[in-house]
Amino acid sequence: MTTKKKNSPKTASGAKQSPDLAAQLLDAHVQFEMRRFTPKGIEKTVREEVEAAFQWLEGIRLKELASADRVLGVMKRNVVELPVAGGLTELIGEMSRMVIASKHSAETTLNEIIPRKSFDAIVDKASSLDRVRMAAIKRTVRNPAYSRLIADAIYTVAKEFVLQQNLFVQKMPGLSSLIKMGQGAVRMAAPSLEPAIDAQIKERIEAQVETAIHDSEEFLMGFLDGDRIAGISDGTWDHIASLTLEEHYSNIDADDMEDFIVIGYEFWMEFRKTEYFKKTYTELVHYFFEKYGDKEMDVLLEDVGVTSDMVILEIMEFLAPILAKAKTSGYLEERVRQRLQAFYQSKAAKDLLA
Repeated sequence: MTTKKKNSPKTASGAKQSPDLAAQLLDAHVQFEMRRFTPKGIEKTVREEVEAAFQWLEGIRLKELASADRVLGVMKRNVVELPVAGGLTELIGEMSRMVIASKHSAETTLNEIIPRKSFDAIVDKASSLDRVRMAAIKRTVRNPAYSRLIADAIYTVAKEFVLQQNLFVQKMPGLSSLIKMGQGAVRMAAPSLEPAIDAQIKERIEAQVETAIHDSEEFLMGFLDGDRIAGISDGTWDHIASLTLEEHYSNIDADDMEDFIVIGYEFWMEFRKTEYFKKTYTELVHYFFEKYGDKEMDVLLEDVGVTSDMVILEIMEFLAPILAKAKTSGYLEERVRQRLQAFYQSKAAKDLLA
């Protein structure tokens, strides 16, 4: 009499049950993970992972995680070469229109957003920059355009005085008419003569003004001292501080603001490709790594004021509502299942469950 042998765990009977067991384990694992995506579960997970990461970073140096060349590559791709979408500039333009037309601009005065203390600090600093002030005065008074402007003003005033405002000319019978008649005759006889005379007179005045301006440079240096600049600034602040932002914007309409945005956009598109910009950010990145490359990451984060609580707060502020929506829509469970399913259908899992 023969006895029937029982099937071992590795027989066909056990293999037949393996796929069912794998599916059950997958379902159980998915549900386990989904239970972690409750508001409390998310916060607990985020806090655990962030604090663990901060502890891990205590022994990690910056140069072990990144390098100057990698950062420069990121900047080149995302700052220098990245196309700026037209929709972004359009959005900025629309937002600028909203700012100008906002009722808040009509209700807010300048001194509500710029404290007098800050204004005074700026003025104090500016008035102490003697070399900057002296350079600005020199460049202004020695600018040929400035000399021509003053020369034109003097010529215009002198001409009007002689031909129109001179009381003697006005009161002398016939003299005013005679002068006008003479001007008319000159224009008829030689149309180009009067402009030539005007040009010569202006050149003569400009030559004299040039000397006078250079002589007045020292006067301006002494006149525009720190105390006087502070006094002028006080008067200016008293005038503009109580005006609303709408009143300050009154001379710039929405179209002007949009034009400025376009100008700024075009400038940035050209400037970011310049050799100067490339050399500047390259030098700054290398300097940063020279200073912090050998420092441990926890020290670096402390130096820049980043804490674990700060990171946790900001992650929760944005991540929690996103995960909540992903969970209610079914997307989150779909992605969790997709990630885990690859393991439970793998040969390694099947061999373990067989």
